[in-house]
Amino acid sequence: MIPLAGMAFANAMNSVSLASERLQAEIDNGNSGIKARNTAFQASLIPTINSLFAVGLVSLPGMMTGQILSGVSPLIAVRYQIMVMCMLFAVSGIASATFLTLIREDIEPTDESDATATQTSTNSWRSASVDYLLHSTMAFRSNSPQ
Repeated sequence: MIPLAGMAFANAMNSVSLASERLQAEIDNGNSGIKARNTAFQASLIPTINSLFAVGLVSLPGMMTGQILSGVSPLIAVRYQIMVMCMLFAVSGIASATFLTLIREDIEPTDESDATATQTSTNSWRSASVDYLLHSTMAFRSNSPQ
């Protein structure tokens, strides 16, 4: 259970960091909030999708190789590996979508009077998102068994 959780958290962190970087770049280029979020979401999934293409053809993942070497049928090992890869893809997508949804209020004005306030907040949205991630990490660490 712990190795699967570690892989899930690692992929989620990579996906969120790619989404935040691309979101900032798109906003700096003058794109609207919706277009920037869509582009950031798509970009955050590129590494996970690329790893899906390579599994079994270019690389043999450790779990699948370990199962085959221990005598498990290769078909069962492949099923487990497909499940793990689908889990990692889902975790990456959910983490990026959650981040981009939570940060939405900081990058999109709600009406005309908020346009100037939103421009100020877009300059500091990255620090707000980093604070959110740090607080989430600290809360997770404080709730985890020692």
